[in-house]
Amino acid sequence: MFGRTQEIQQVKEFVQSGTVGVVLITGGPGYGKTTVAKEVAHELANPVNERTVFYCSLPTNRIFSAVAVEIIDSCSGEKLRKNPEQWLKDWSKQIKT
Repeated sequence: MFGRTQEIQQVKEFVQSGTVGVVLITGGPGYGKTTVAKEVAHELANPVNERTVFYCSLPTNRIFSAVAVEIIDSCSGEKLRKNPEQWLKDWSKQIKT
């Protein structure tokens, strides 16, 4: 990967600090948001980092319930529609790192 090295490192540091649960990457079209996110996920998924990494692309969702459903569908492999917000909260509590 070429370019965006500083942004990739910054996002990795946020995640590895343990104080940030979610990182939002913003920028205009063609900025490289998806590329940065995928590279960070790839690097953090290394077993040496002892992290569980889930990457979900949420480009059009603006309502929390829609985001929760998209995360559940794309990251957990489950198709659940009943009370997705509570399911996501319960599910996230089970993740140790």
